[in-house]
Amino acid sequence: MARSQSDLTVFALGLGVAVLVLTLAIDLGFTQPQAEEVERLTALRARLRRQVDLRQARDRQVEDLHEFLEQENLAGVLLAAPRSDPATYLGELLEQTRMVREELRHEKSRETERFRITQLRLEVRGSYGALISFIRTLEQGARLATVEMFMIEVVEGDRTRRGEVMLRAELAISIFDPKG
Repeated sequence: MARSQSDLTVFALGLGVAVLVLTLAIDLGFTQPQAEEVERLTALRARLRRQVDLRQARDRQVEDLHEFLEQENLAGVLLAAPRSDPATYLGELLEQTRMVREELRHEKSRETERFRITQLRLEVRGSYGALISFIRTLEQGARLATVEMFMIEVVEGDRTRRGEVMLRAELAISIFDPKG
């Protein structure tokens, strides 16, 4: 009887340890992905807060400018403001988004009744994220621009400092500046 009691105790202890190990494994399997998601969401929240802060600062600058110039509509003031040429504008966007300009060619310029249209051919290099950032910045930028052609290819054997695949893109871009 003592021996079967001892066997039963060893079995119960073994079963308890197995349940404890299984519980730990299950807990780690559920909490680790949740911790990674919390970390990702925290970083996203911080990035979005920075964007909101920047937009609020820009809005305050516009309001200050509005008060300083005592203008109801700033459209006329913005049209009269000096603007960089289209090539310099694209260069600034590339710098903001950390893209590398390989070539920038002026294709042609023409004028319509309301716009001066400058057509450019741009070849750039960078990561996928930087390329998307450049396109979004171009889309949301201060000037009206259209992308008429967009080709992308992977640069074999070349990676960014962070180990990302390096891409090369060629774009045909038209920038529309209002006549004023």
